[in-house]
Parts: sequence; structure tokens; C-alpha cells
Amino acid sequence: MQTDYEIWSDGSCHNPGPGTTCTHIYQSGRLLKEITTFDPTTTNNRMEIIAVLLGLKWCPDQSRVRFYCDNDYVVCGFNDWMHKWVKIDMFGEQRWKNKKNLDLWQSMLFEHKRLKAKGIWVKAHIGIPNNEKCDLRASELLESFTGQAPRY
Repeated sequence: MQTDYEIWSDGSCHNPGPGTTCTHIYQSGRLLKEITTFDPTTTNNRMEIIAVLLGLKWCPDQSRVRFYCDNDYVVCGFNDWMHKWVKIDMFGEQRWKNKKNLDLWQSMLFEHKRLKAKGIWVKAHIGIPNNEKCDLRASELLESFTGQAPRY
């Protein structure tokens, strides 16, 4: 799939506790946008989803997007699991009301319908430049907000 945008993202968190994200959006190899966030009370998985979600929300309707993420929960959830959840009516049945991160998965589903997007899992901390840039930025932000480096 030819892409209009590439999104690289990472989250950093004292899990549970304060967390940060860094999202970089590229077009034709050029960095267009950096988006960062801070949440005083969160989890690592929430921050990882939010990092991707912020990038997807930034892209115009019907854009072809590939996002790169080192969290397989996010990548598998976006590419596969959330579609299975919809088939079994996860978002409508009472028994699913306590699903973790349901609010974020509902937003991810909306973005999946709005865009032509696919997630690509990348291994963390092995020197992939764009992944390392987002990891470093999110980690630096977390340390600047909390005075503590992230715990891996």
C-alpha cells in the first residue's frame, strides 16, 4: 500500500501513574508534525493507544496511513482484534462494559473507518531510528514532568 502518511509513536509511563506520549507524523520521509501529551494518572497501554490515536486523528479523511508502534497490544488490536470485538458486539453488550480502554478502542475503530490505515509492529530498543526518537522524546518528557526516568 502506498502511504500518504507514516506515523511513529511511543508512550512512556510509570505504570500505573504519570505517562507521556510522542507521535511523529511523516510525509515522503519529512517530519510534518510532533504531538506530545502528558497524563498524570494512566497506564502504559493507554499511553501507547493515545500516541497512535493522536497521529491518526491528525490525518485527513481517506488518507493512506501506516503507523509503526512497539506495542503489539495496539498493533494487533487495531489490525485484528477490534474487528472481532465488533462482530461479537463488544461495544453494545452489557458484559463488555468493563473492557479496558474501551473509550480509546471506540475512537480507534472510528479512525480505522475514516482512514485507510494499518499498524506495523516494530521491536523496541534495537536502534530503529524513528522508534528511538519517539521513545527518547516520550522518556525525556516523562522525566521532565516527574523527575524520574521511565521504568522498563
